[in-house]
Amino acid sequence: MARPRLFGRLRAAVLGVVHVGALPGTPRSSLPLAQIIDQACQEAEAYKDAGVDGLIVENMHDRPYTPCPGPEVTAAMTAVGTAVRRLCPHLALGVQVLCAANQQATAVALAAGLDFIRVEGFVFSHVADEGIINACAGSLLRYRKQIGAENIQIFADIKKKHSAHALTADISVAETASAAELFLADGVVLTGTATGLPADPGELREVQDAVKIPVLIGSGVTLENVKNYLDANALIIGSYFKKEGYWANGVDPDRLKKFMEHIRLYPGKMPIHVDQMMQLLCHVSQEKGMTAAVKHSGRGALLAGATAFVGGLVGGPPGIAVGGALGGLLGAWMTSGQFKPVPQILMELPPAEQQKLYDEAITIVRSLDWTDVAQLTALVMGSGHLQQQMAGVVINYLTRELSAEIKMPIRVDQMMQLLCHVSRKKGMKAAVKRSFRGGMVTVTSALIGGLLGGPPGIAVGGALGGLLGAWMSGPEFKPVPQILMELPPPEQQKLYIEAIAVLKSLDWSDFARLTAVVMSSDLLQLQLAKIVERPYPGKMPIRVDQMMQLLCHVSREKGMTAAVKHSGRGALLAGVTAFVGGLVGGPPGIAVGGALGGLLGAWMTSGQFKPVPQILMELPPAEQQKLYKEAMAIVKGLNCADIFQLTVFVMGSGHLQQQMAGVVINYLTRELSAEIKYGK
Repeated sequence: MARPRLFGRLRAAVLGVVHVGALPGTPRSSLPLAQIIDQACQEAEAYKDAGVDGLIVENMHDRPYTPCPGPEVTAAMTAVGTAVRRLCPHLALGVQVLCAANQQATAVALAAGLDFIRVEGFVFSHVADEGIINACAGSLLRYRKQIGAENIQIFADIKKKHSAHALTADISVAETASAAELFLADGVVLTGTATGLPADPGELREVQDAVKIPVLIGSGVTLENVKNYLDANALIIGSYFKKEGYWANGVDPDRLKKFMEHIRLYPGKMPIHVDQMMQLLCHVSQEKGMTAAVKHSGRGALLAGATAFVGGLVGGPPGIAVGGALGGLLGAWMTSGQFKPVPQILMELPPAEQQKLYDEAITIVRSLDWTDVAQLTALVMGSGHLQQQMAGVVINYLTRELSAEIKMPIRVDQMMQLLCHVSRKKGMKAAVKRSFRGGMVTVTSALIGGLLGGPPGIAVGGALGGLLGAWMSGPEFKPVPQILMELPPPEQQKLYIEAIAVLKSLDWSDFARLTAVVMSSDLLQLQLAKIVERPYPGKMPIRVDQMMQLLCHVSREKGMTAAVKHSGRGALLAGVTAFVGGLVGGPPGIAVGGALGGLLGAWMTSGQFKPVPQILMELPPAEQQKLYKEAMAIVKGLNCADIFQLTVFVMGSGHLQQQMAGVVINYLTRELSAEIKYGK
């Protein structure tokens, strides 16, 4: 299974080590698990703030180690890993469970949502201070497959530190790395002979020449020697980042900061400054057309004051004036409730607020494969997914810190999709019966095709436009969503302008939110449907049962009753109804169908008058279909969007009522030889 590269800039990515305190059940355990987790999270936060590329969590304090740690260790490491992942959602995170508890580490990584494990004894046996460690590649990869953890990468130690390798003295470190690659390791880890001791730079070159998978340095990297390992894909650093350079001490923020500042000076590690990140976020916000509004006078005054204060620190009295002016602009906007372009807002933020944004955004782009801000900008702006992530950072900041309301404009194609949703829900169909209009569409399509593709484009465009134009000059109804998507851009733009006028005052921030608002409101759907109807009269199909209801309305309005003396016809209808009931519902359906048919048949042999609406609703489906076809011939040319509009139209017109009543009378007298009476 191909797994994604964890470190996009696979060149000297820095992985800090979180040395977890002695866990419950181990010889030096003294703290409750909650406190152990807190300490681990404090270390992780220090690393995160310094800008490392990833972390690895190790139970280093569980000395002396055993190859088979108990379930309490696995459970505790899972709790620690989960807490660190929650704290560092965007960093590459891994775990190592000592000693050589590789299946346990895989389970921890899966449960805690981590990305990789560091594995001892992956290929070839060796003698460690815990005893003989045998190769585990076969069983480990089968276990990983078994529990569905194939997304978790395996970084395998080769010629591991704190171990004797006399058993494999005739096998070089490069050959060991090749074996690990053959056995499907995702990367190999090269170390010195003990914790804190440096790896041999010559061996790094040998291993890199031997394998194509990532090579990580697993010990001994310092500020002074890091230049020897810059070609490694990643540097696992624990001891150097601790106070006095000793692994058991806490993280030293100064050491960490100096190291990260130093390594960024090397090619491939060029830093992106806060102002550059703001420019990138402005690019993304501008591309998305994002605007924001907020009504928060207290926050506005606070930001204005903060900007003036910082300006004073930087530039003295003139700085206070400039800072106050900039902060005042931002503060004024924040009390106005008016929408303003997000790029403008970002550039007016005080430095401390920009730093917050920077810290959130850098976690997304840190692991991408870029060397400078120009390359990073091209990478982000060329990826819809990355743009969405960066836009999410901006939106989260503005809504969380400024309680801002965000809006992103709806594109024409998105508006067409929304109108299609509405038209589809309404079941709308339409026919454009204007040959001139059809001809214009043909010409427009041919013209666009010619502009794009020359003479062949004219032919293709004309053909496509001709198909649409031919349909537009014919009487056949077609689904409105299909029509909308086939409209030329100028026609779609017209629809867009009308639709946006209806929607612009609604409370929405993006297309998904707007769609949800519209599709949950019958009124908004009706308003948009009317916009679609104007250029292309809408037609929602009338069902048979709806037509029966309309005919019942007309018959009731006319007070119509009917009587018939036709025993043969009655028996036939009773039998047909029973037969159809049997087809649909089996023996029970025969009984029900027979009962209904019997009622109708009984009436048809009685000669008694009965309300016509009751007769119509008791007709078998085949008879109702006959009536439906005759009635549709009258109303199909009317400009009605749905059954409700059609009902209002018919019931408001004496002429149409008379026509529809005539359909009913003709059917009853022709098909049932009925005698009709009017009550009005």
